[in-house]
Amino acid sequence: MALGFKRVKSREGIPVSQVDFENAQGGFSLEMTGLIPGEEIPAGSLFIYDEQTRKARLVRTAKVFEAVSSAQTVKVAKRHTVKAGSTIEGVEITSVDTENEEYDVLNFATVITAGLGDVLSSESTEGKHTGLLYQSLFAEEDETLSIAIRCTVYANRIPPVSREQIPDTILLSFSN
Repeated sequence: MALGFKRVKSREGIPVSQVDFENAQGGFSLEMTGLIPGEEIPAGSLFIYDEQTRKARLVRTAKVFEAVSSAQTVKVAKRHTVKAGSTIEGVEITSVDTENEEYDVLNFATVITAGLGDVLSSESTEGKHTGLLYQSLFAEEDETLSIAIRCTVYANRIPPVSREQIPDTILLSFSN
């Protein structure tokens, strides 16, 4: 029998949570739909999970940096989870410009309107089980993950979420 090795990527970073009280029971399988193999998904990213199928999928989010009215380009705060080819608010993202140090620019296939501070997302979370990714991971087939459903997180260290997208048991603490 031969000895096999597997390359494992890891990332140590600044903690995103202060207190972790409870994760959704058991692990979940990562749904790869819309993900790029090898893509890093940061801790604190918004997920929808299904207790029956044991699958969880990323909800891509971005916080509007500057209000726009009927525009194809939208400035968004850094730390978003949007990639070119994603669909946000029902509109495809054709490209993402990351050249500016303060914000990124999302280029939409058609015009949209967005207010300052709005959190744009890839799908509605209304009526669905949601939580935050407990630990950063790299998107790969058969990847397992844990979803935090009761915790305190530093809102400025995670990808953007709105209060309506997460359970009331998750406290967002604002810090630098």
